[in-house]
Amino acid sequence: MNSKRIVVFGATGNIGAYLAVHLKQEGYDVIAVGSRKSDNGFFADFEIKYYSVDIRNIESFNRLPQKDIYAVVHFAGILPSRYEYDSNILIDSITRGTLNVLEYIRVSGGEKIIFPQTPFDLWYLHNTSIPLDPDLRRDFPRTGDHSVYTIAKNAAIDLIEYYYNTFGIKRFILRFFTVYQYHPNPYHYSNGIKKMMPYRILIERVLKGETI
Repeated sequence: MNSKRIVVFGATGNIGAYLAVHLKQEGYDVIAVGSRKSDNGFFADFEIKYYSVDIRNIESFNRLPQKDIYAVVHFAGILPSRYEYDSNILIDSITRGTLNVLEYIRVSGGEKIIFPQTPFDLWYLHNTSIPLDPDLRRDFPRTGDHSVYTIAKNAAIDLIEYYYNTFGIKRFILRFFTVYQYHPNPYHYSNGIKKMMPYRILIERVLKGETI
């Protein structure tokens, strides 16, 4: 049994939920954290404690354990594809939210943070055959709903680098492309317009016997 405690922020999201359960099955002491007021008893089935926390509010972190933290997985933050476009929400939830998470790690004596970057920071290499080296220059699209989102992500990584160099908090930055998982809502927002997700369109056409 591994007694190391891992706090998973964004645990009510698809990736966060699967990861929290996986870490528990691997023997870690997992704390699940989400913005939803209730997890509807989901995590209790796996003997995982759930906390409702607004990462934009530093005082909200007082509900969490304040010591013996081994690592933090920080998957929380607004996605532009899930909400109508609002740059203030993106900055607050991603950049300020990450700063608050880092302060929580520092105060609680945590050792490391795992954080997902967006591939849109390498937008200038999209649709090319150039291999994506991990040390490539981070940038951001100049237009579109992923512009401020990527700016917020890049700023969050700059904060993580500061906390690594100043306080020694180890960091692991993962660049995720789209992870396809089932969700009951087949729609997302593209530049503020509600549309059915492309892969769900393909599934719908297959089910109807239509050409894809």
